[in-house]
Amino acid sequence: MEGPFKFKIAGHKIARITDFEAADPNRWIVDYIDLSPGIPEGIIAFATTSIVHQNHVYFYPFYASTNDIPLIYGNILARIPIKELKDPANAIEYFTKDGTWEKGLNPAKVKIVIAAGVSELSVRYHADDKKWLAVYMSARNNGDQLLYQVADRPEGSWSEPKTLIRTIPEVDPESTRYDKNNFCYAGKEHIEFTQGKNLVVTYVCNSFEDFQKNTNFIRKNLFLYRPVVRILKYHQE
Repeated sequence: MEGPFKFKIAGHKIARITDFEAADPNRWIVDYIDLSPGIPEGIIAFATTSIVHQNHVYFYPFYASTNDIPLIYGNILARIPIKELKDPANAIEYFTKDGTWEKGLNPAKVKIVIAAGVSELSVRYHADDKKWLAVYMSARNNGDQLLYQVADRPEGSWSEPKTLIRTIPEVDPESTRYDKNNFCYAGKEHIEFTQGKNLVVTYVCNSFEDFQKNTNFIRKNLFLYRPVVRILKYHQE
C-alpha cells in the first residue's frame, strides 16, 4: 500500500447508542450500522466530522473525483434524517450547487462547501457568536497552518479561510521540532473543553520516513504521532 500510513478506508459504519444512562460506558449497548453500501465512488472519507442539527445528522465528506472535467476536489455536505438512521445507506442526501438536497451523488451538481480537501476537521456551533466554526489543518506545505472558516448555517456560505496557528513547529525549518519528513494533519476544535473565547484545538504530526528504520525521526522524538493540544485566543471578526 502506498502512502505513509499503508492503509486505506475500507468501509463506513455508524455506532448507535440508544441508552447511555449507565455511568460505565462498558455497559452501553452499541449497534453498528453499515453505511458502506450507500457511499458512492469518489468519497475518500465520509465522516470527516459530524453534527446533529435539527432533524438531521450532517457530514462533510472528503470528495475527489478524477474522472470528471473539471476535477472536483474538496469537502462536500451530506445529511441523513435522524428518523432514517436504522437504514442510513438508503437515506443519504447531498447538498447541490443550486441549494437543494438530492439523494444520490451527482458530480455535476454536488457543491464543494469547504475547499480544504481534508479527511478530518471539526464543525461546531458557537452560540455566543451565532456562527458555525470549521477548524482544520491546511493540506498544503505538509500541514503548516491551522485554519478556520465561519458560516451562519451548516450549508454555508463559508467565509474565506483564516489562520488560527500561522506556523506549525513540526514543519517549520526554524523549529527544533522540525524534520524534513514531518507532516501534520487532523486539526480540529474540541468545543466541549472551550471556556469563553479560548478555543481548545488539537492536531497530529507524523513522518514520511520509513518507520522500520532504527534511525527514524519518530523513533527518537516521541512528540510525533500523538495529539498536540493548543489553547488559542479567538474572536469573531
